[in-house]
Amino acid sequence: MTGQNDRAEWLTLRQALDAYRLSERTMRRRLTSGEIEGYKATGPKGEEWRVRPPGVAPEPPQGVSDNPGAHERVTGQHEDMAPPLALIENAYRRLLDQNQGLIGELGRVQEARIEDARSAADRIARLEERLEAAQAEVERLRAADAPSDIRPRFRWFWQR
Repeated sequence: MTGQNDRAEWLTLRQALDAYRLSERTMRRRLTSGEIEGYKATGPKGEEWRVRPPGVAPEPPQGVSDNPGAHERVTGQHEDMAPPLALIENAYRRLLDQNQGLIGELGRVQEARIEDARSAADRIARLEERLEAAQAEVERLRAADAPSDIRPRFRWFWQR
């Protein structure tokens, strides 16, 4: 490999599974923890892992001696911090995208509930108008049907 920026030779996740002889779950866990160097690239189905082939040593970071163990002794790590930082940035971007999606979804749900509440209030108002009209009709019918004096209709009852 000519350099860290030349990532054309990096493996896809499927190729890396065969090369490292690991399960997909173990490979993803090691990529996430930084044990195996990899990065996420945008592919036709979204973000996809690209993995450094086994046996290819990572390039030493800028300003670090060419002594193979110098970086490990200074930082306690065998690789530079770029891949874990890239993982953090990818995770941060994913969380931001998810957050934006959730905010949009919440807004749509709130708008739908507000519209439901408005339509329910409109229906309640129409039903109250119909109830008032029905009560007025009942009162009108009672007034039209009721005799002025109820005693003459039941005179036979009092005449006994």
